[in-house]
Amino acid sequence: MLNQNQQSPVIISQSKEIEADQSFYKVIILGIIIVLLGVAGVYCFNQFLITAESGNFILSLVASILFLTLVILQIFLVKSKSRLGFILFIEAFAPLAIFYSHFFPEFSLPLLIGAVLFFVFMCSAAMKGYRILANSLKINFWVIAKSITPKATSGLLLFFAVLVYLNYFVWGNFNEALGQRFISEFLRSGEPVIRIWIPNFSSEKSIGDTINIFAEKQIRSMNFDKNSGIDPNTSFDQLSDDAKKSMIEDATHGFKSYLSKTLGLVNMKDSVSNVVYRFLENYMSQLSVANKSIIGIAISFFVFLTLKGIAFFFYWLIELIAFLIFKFLLAINFAHIGLETRSREFIVLS
Repeated sequence: MLNQNQQSPVIISQSKEIEADQSFYKVIILGIIIVLLGVAGVYCFNQFLITAESGNFILSLVASILFLTLVILQIFLVKSKSRLGFILFIEAFAPLAIFYSHFFPEFSLPLLIGAVLFFVFMCSAAMKGYRILANSLKINFWVIAKSITPKATSGLLLFFAVLVYLNYFVWGNFNEALGQRFISEFLRSGEPVIRIWIPNFSSEKSIGDTINIFAEKQIRSMNFDKNSGIDPNTSFDQLSDDAKKSMIEDATHGFKSYLSKTLGLVNMKDSVSNVVYRFLENYMSQLSVANKSIIGIAISFFVFLTLKGIAFFFYWLIELIAFLIFKFLLAINFAHIGLETRSREFIVLS
């Protein structure tokens, strides 16, 4: 028998707050803003690839940062997983509207793959953010934001990499000025290594001067054999000035002849970067479509890795802006923090 004096268990009342979307129109407004920023970022990046204008790149950077900022907030604010999934789908596929001419009459599979990858990475970011939120008693904004930012950024940058591949290797929108700038910067970054073989190398020096320096370096490092008519124990510095000049001129002529056979007539006053660009341009034009596609995919993946490395330094800015907006939304009662129990916090739109 139960002790009549035993008290019935006391049920601690739960909060009347429900962790659900309470303002559908705010969810729609937030989604529309994110879609517009995503489309703007993609459009400006595509224009940058075509025109090589730095203004387009800056606009794309700003729009992309704001896009990723609001994606972080969206995962905090939208409670329905199915609704968020649909919104993420729209956000990932909406930029395809910019390229409608590449779907009709011919269908662009790479574009569709880019949008699918964008969507998958966005969903992965959202799932990770949701999981941390569900298992946290307190809302730790920074921990959750840091888990979302890398994956959402990767999705956007993969879409950008697909645009690089399509513009430069499929659609024929290659911008020569941008290509030359890229080659010049690439050579400039490698100058310390190249100087091991070519002293005082500079990508901005004329190709003629560079060949002369390289030829002299090769001649100085070579050993003479008996067939050359020069004593094998003789060093280059021991030769007469006329002999030195003759050997360097012969070696230089050989390098210039090879270069002319490869590229045709070469202006020896052209910079090294311009000649290298022409060499690569000539090489690419002789490739089969299949090989060109393989190289295009490899270069696009390299661009993705490069952009990903640069984006790493912007993570803190994206998360900081998201945090400031998060606090502002709480201050103006656009959203508020509720309690599911006496200890677990969650945030909902007001």
